[in-house]
Amino acid sequence: MEAESCGMPYSRRVVSIYRKSTNKKTGKVTIDTRYFITSLDDHQASAEHLERLGRGHWSVENKNHWRRDATLWREDATRLRTPKAAFNLALLRNALLALIPPEFKPLATAFEHYNRHSTAAIALLKSTRPLI
Repeated sequence: MEAESCGMPYSRRVVSIYRKSTNKKTGKVTIDTRYFITSLDDHQASAEHLERLGRGHWSVENKNHWRRDATLWREDATRLRTPKAAFNLALLRNALLALIPPEFKPLATAFEHYNRHSTAAIALLKSTRPLI
């Protein structure tokens, strides 16, 4: 199928990454395949380079998800029933995680600090430091 006919005029390749993982606690093995669409052609990126990019994406995603779920937010246990509300809260939480300086570990320390120092919290939100 032509890329333009599916609304993706700049797509050049579809990349699949096969993954096999074992849960360390239960020993359960999970096998899945992730698909990525890229605008890079064969000359711009080798298959090995695209694999590293895909795996790197998921390592960042997993780390970010863990921080959002294993902290006070407990995203996976949310009782929100409106998809847009959950999506918007996730966006706000991602922005906060990007803004909070890395020296605050665990994250609860940052929450306590900014709760006690509201002017510092406002200054952080107004800051122009890069998010990434």
